[in-house]
Amino acid sequence: MIRKIQTIIPSLMIVIFLPSCSTLPKILTPPESSAAEKTKSIYITSHGWHTGIVIEANVLAELLPNVNNRFSAKGFLEVGWGDSGFYQAKEITSSLTVQAIFWPTSSVVHIVGFNLHPEYNFPASKVVQIKVSEAELKNLAQFLASSFARSEEGKTIPMRRGLYGDSQFYRGVGNYHLFNTCNKWTAKALYSSGQKNCPMFMFSASSVMSALEEST
Repeated sequence: MIRKIQTIIPSLMIVIFLPSCSTLPKILTPPESSAAEKTKSIYITSHGWHTGIVIEANVLAELLPNVNNRFSAKGFLEVGWGDSGFYQAKEITSSLTVQAIFWPTSSVVHIVGFNLHPEYNFPASKVVQIKVSEAELKNLAQFLASSFARSEEGKTIPMRRGLYGDSQFYRGVGNYHLFNTCNKWTAKALYSSGQKNCPMFMFSASSVMSALEEST
């Protein structure tokens, strides 16, 4: 009986606690744009378990001057969001995985700067190109910028070196948990950039990429 109670209590805590947790960054209402206006390209990358958004580096120059200075020599930026402990871990353990999924944790933003076209820069990963309008691209930039935590001076907060290439972690906004995952973040970014048919509840990278392939 005691063992059953010990099993039930954590589950109840998750059900009660998670709905009140932060789901930042918030989705932005996408602007109305015609097909003819969609002349800009963004790219969605899938590295197996995690998805990212690739944009031209100058898109974030005005919104994130500190990040722009850090990657001033790069033509593209890959932006990802995820659990602070799991994302930055040198070794993934079962305890880190369980904590990331079932308990609200702080978040980080991962930035990778590079110059090659995304498909050449990530030859082992899946890359999908999406066409957006200038207004949709600006909306996406606002969403990405809102994913960064800021210091009292309004600057982004760098953390440890990133996972690959010329990369950097930054302190993120919002809690990572079962209902606010890295792939849910990508879905929110896509919706903010005009991909209204992109479902909000996506728990895997493959579900994000499948939805994109169906809509393009």
